[in-house]
Amino acid sequence: MPGRLLHWRTLLATAGLVAASVSGTPADDVTIEVPTIRAADGGVSRGVLYWSPSKRPKTVVVSMHPSSDNQRHFVLRPAAEHGYAGFGLAGRFTGQDAAIHEQVLLDLAAGIKWLKEERGFTQIVLVGHSGGGSLMAYYQSQATTAPPGRYKSTPAGDPPDLNAYTMIPADGVAILNASEGEGLHVEHHLDPSLVREDDPLSIDPALDMYNPDNGFREPPEASTYSPEFIRRFRDAQKARDRRLTEWARSQVTERNDYRELLKDSGFGSLPFARRQYIERRADHLPVMILYRSEADLAYTDLSIDPSDRVVGSNYGPRPDRRNYSQDARVRSLRPDAYLSTMSGTASYARLHENIKKMTVPTLVLGGTADRGIFPSEQKTTFEMSGAKDKAIVWVEGADHGFGPSGPKAGDGKQQQRAAAAVLEWMDKRFPK
Repeated sequence: MPGRLLHWRTLLATAGLVAASVSGTPADDVTIEVPTIRAADGGVSRGVLYWSPSKRPKTVVVSMHPSSDNQRHFVLRPAAEHGYAGFGLAGRFTGQDAAIHEQVLLDLAAGIKWLKEERGFTQIVLVGHSGGGSLMAYYQSQATTAPPGRYKSTPAGDPPDLNAYTMIPADGVAILNASEGEGLHVEHHLDPSLVREDDPLSIDPALDMYNPDNGFREPPEASTYSPEFIRRFRDAQKARDRRLTEWARSQVTERNDYRELLKDSGFGSLPFARRQYIERRADHLPVMILYRSEADLAYTDLSIDPSDRVVGSNYGPRPDRRNYSQDARVRSLRPDAYLSTMSGTASYARLHENIKKMTVPTLVLGGTADRGIFPSEQKTTFEMSGAKDKAIVWVEGADHGFGPSGPKAGDGKQQQRAAAAVLEWMDKRFPK
C-alpha cells in the first residue's frame, strides 16, 4: 500500500511538535511516510511512519488510541532517531467520543500487517498510552488466541467476529499511564449524585463529592472524605454504570429485534409503510447523553492512592466545575459504543484481565504526578501481567501526558525521560 514520503520537519515544524532528540540517528536522517491503511472490513485509518532509510530498522514502535490521534506521539520520532522506527496510527474513530473497540482492533491489525508485509519490519512493539493501554492489551490477548476462541461479536452483538480476521501478535508491549480499561475508568469517574440522566443539574447532596458537607474543600486546598462516604460513593458509581449499561443494552436489543423482522419471510409482503417503519427502526439507535463524568474522589483527596500529584484532574484544578461543563470527558455517544468502550460492566477492553494473557516482554511506565491514573493502577497492571520478562518504571513529576507537574516537576524534561525509558527497555530486547 503506497505511502507519501516527507521529511519529518516538513510535517511537524509548523505544528510546534518538534521535540528534542533522545540519542542516536541525527534528526536530519529521519524521514516520514504517511500511508492510508484500509482494514479487512473496509475501515480506513491514517498513519505516520518515522524511520531512517540509512539504518534500515528491523523493529517498529506502534502507538494507537481508540479515539485519539497518536500519529505524533512523543515516543515515535525519538524511536526513529534511536535506530528503530515509529508508527503512529489514527483509527476510524479518531476524534469521536467513543469507539467500537472491536473495529479499532481491525484497524490496528491492518497497520501491523502493512508494517510487516509492505515495509518488512520483523519486530513489533506496541506502545499503549492512556486508553491505548487497554486497547493494546485487548489486541494482544485476541491476537494470541487461536480461532475460534476469540470474541465473535461486540458487546452489542454486532460484527466483527474477530475469528475471521488475521491478527499478527506483537513482540513486546509498553503500557504508559494506562487505566484498567476505558469503561472501568469512566465508571470510576461517574458522578453518582446525579439523580436523573435527563437532568444534568439534578443532585443528591448526600452523594455529592463536591459538597463541603461531605468533606470537599475549595481547590487548591485538599479535601478529606470519610471511609463511610467513600464506600457509599463508589457503590453508587457502580450502580449508575449498571443503569447506563442496561439502558444501552435495551436500545440495542430493540434495534436488533427490528433487524430480525427484516429477515422474516413475510417481510416483503407487508404494506410499504410498515416495511419502511421497520427499516427505520432497524437502522436507528438514539444518542446517549452522558452528564457529569468528572468525579473521582482521588482528584481532591490526596490521601487516596497517594502520589506526587496536586489537587485536580488532568483537565485542570477545578474538577467540581468541569464536571458540569460542556467540555466534560464524554458527552454524547451511541449506545453500542458505550457498551464496547465506556461501560465498566460490558466492555471487553479491560486491561487487567487481558494483560494476564500477555507473555511477551512488557513495560509499565507511570508518571508519579498523574492526576487521573494513580499508582495502585500501575502496580496492579504490572502484577497482573502474564509476562515473565516485565518491568515497571516511574517518571518522577510526570503528569498524564508525561509533562512536568507537581512539587517534583524539576527541570521539566519528563517527556524526554519517558521516551528514553521506553528505548532503554527496548535496547535490551529488540534489534535495531
